[in-house]
Amino acid sequence: LELFIDAQMAETSSMEAALHQLRPAQNKILDLNSNRVLTVLDNLTRRIELLTYVNQASGLAASTLISDEVKSIYSRHSSMIQAFQPADESSVTTLQHSTRQVVRLIETDTNFRKVLEATANPTDCGTETLNDHINKLRNVLQRRLLTTVEEQRSQKATLQKLAARDTMHQKEIAQLQAELDSVSSERQQAHDLRMGVVHELEASLEAMTDRAADANRQVLRDAQQRQQGHTSKLKADSAEYTLQLDDLAAQLKKLRSENKEAEAKLRKRRQKLEAQVEGWIMKYDQDMGEKQKEMDTIQEQYDVELAQLKELQERFVTLEAEYNTIMAQRKRDREAKQKADEEMQRMVKAAMLVQAIWRAYKARKALKKKANKKKKKK
Repeated sequence: LELFIDAQMAETSSMEAALHQLRPAQNKILDLNSNRVLTVLDNLTRRIELLTYVNQASGLAASTLISDEVKSIYSRHSSMIQAFQPADESSVTTLQHSTRQVVRLIETDTNFRKVLEATANPTDCGTETLNDHINKLRNVLQRRLLTTVEEQRSQKATLQKLAARDTMHQKEIAQLQAELDSVSSERQQAHDLRMGVVHELEASLEAMTDRAADANRQVLRDAQQRQQGHTSKLKADSAEYTLQLDDLAAQLKKLRSENKEAEAKLRKRRQKLEAQVEGWIMKYDQDMGEKQKEMDTIQEQYDVELAQLKELQERFVTLEAEYNTIMAQRKRDREAKQKADEEMQRMVKAAMLVQAIWRAYKARKALKKKANKKKKKK
């Protein structure tokens, strides 16, 4: 980069030196005829500006700074401008003579010129372009008169060198543009390749999603089929149980008719049992009070353990995220190590190939030396 900057600075210095050679050595024209030519152009520019004032001025009749003769001449000139016909040669000649007379009056009469400058607006006139062309012609002519023949030859040679240098620069620019296009094409190809891999991964992911959805639908169908089987089985069992219940009701009715005599005995026994049951109930109430206390204690322990479980779950989420990060890092490390191993194998193969070529070269060289020694001995 520093070499390129130095080359550009040297190129800029040489360009500035070449442009300096294009400037004339003289700053002032010493030839009288050349000065006369430039004076003629200056007078022409000044007269065009004065003519612009004449064509654009208004309100001269009310001015007290100019004489009646000048007003009469200017009025006649204005009438000629209004009655001017380009196809009539006499009209053209008359207008030219009147224009020259008015310009001479402006040059000689200071008051008339001041009134015109105060009342006219020369920027609206179309002669501004003509003045610009005349000024450019004067600059070119002045530069041409200041330049000698030797300087013209030197400038021509300098311009040829600059043109050749510009052609060389254009070729370099074209070459750099071609290199830039090549690099851009390679990068575009690499980008297209990456996008192809991305599309393949997206297609694979979509296929996996479809397979998972199909598996979920299959599981739902199997569950529905099992539910329908259980429902039908439950209906069949319900019918069977209904039949069994009817049979049992008939048997119960038969047993009731058969056991009316035993009912009195059973009532006595029931009273006795009721007394026992009341005792058992009291005992049950006492036991249940103790069990309730135990249940409250267990509930408190459960709440504490539930809070600990939530804390462990939150910690598990954090640990899972850390575990996923560690596994991803390990995967990247494995891939980097695999790439490094592949690169090392490739370098080892290349080194073995170079060594084999070198050994073959040394063997051929040794054989040539032996052959040369045998020839010399002969």
